[in-house]
Formats: sequence, structure tokens, C-alpha cells
Amino acid sequence: MLVCLQTHFCTHDTLASFNVIGVSGGGYQSTLNVVIAYEDLETGKRAKRIHDFLVENLGHDCQFTNQMWKFELLGIPKLREMAAQDAMMADIVIISCHGAELPSDFKAWVELWAADRIIPSRWWHCLITIITRKC
Repeated sequence: MLVCLQTHFCTHDTLASFNVIGVSGGGYQSTLNVVIAYEDLETGKRAKRIHDFLVENLGHDCQFTNQMWKFELLGIPKLREMAAQDAMMADIVIISCHGAELPSDFKAWVELWAADRIIPSRWWHCLITIITRKC
């Protein structure tokens, strides 16, 4: 299953629109594993809203599992490794942050799993990044 999304955010964290604009490979029951990495409570809520939207709109075609990782937890080496394993096995990775300089622990986490994503049997269905810049 490949999911194509279109999203538009307005100011003050208002989701103006978020539509599923295409789904291919339907007709079978599958499980989509979602990993959410987020900076803080605000960005975590935003990412969870997108996850919930996917479940609401695609839940009849597939089941969802999810793991959530706050950026500060990625500073603990053992937890960073666990989060990297989750991301390597994920079908959808959602990254939500404010758009400032990303922490070095976050970058180290991405480096742990991104290179292994080129394995043909484990590729993303979707990578969603949510970057909020405060004006």
C-alpha cells in the first residue's frame, strides 16, 4: 500500500486541510507500523493528529501500530538504539519539530537507521515531516 498525502497548516496550529489524495495497493488487510519522533508536547500532539487522521481514513483497509519517541530520549544511547530499530521497521515515519537547529542526538538517531532503509524488503510507505516555524 502506498499512501499519498496533501496537508496544509495555517497559523496557530490549525489544520486547514489534510486529505488522502491517493491510495494504491488496496484490497488486502495489512498492518502499518508508524514511528513518531517529536520535539515537545506541542509537536507531539500535531504528529499524533496526523497519525489519528490516517487511522480514521485508512483504518478500514489496514491496522496501525505506533511508537512515539521524544527527541530528548534519543540522548540515551540504549533508547536511541531502540528507537532506531523501530524506525528501521516502520512503514511510516513522522518527524515533528519547530524547525530550529535539530539536536545532535536526533541526527545520530537518523544516521543509525536511514542507511539501512535502502534494503529493498523494508522501504517506507511514507515519510512525513512537520516543521513549525514561529513568526
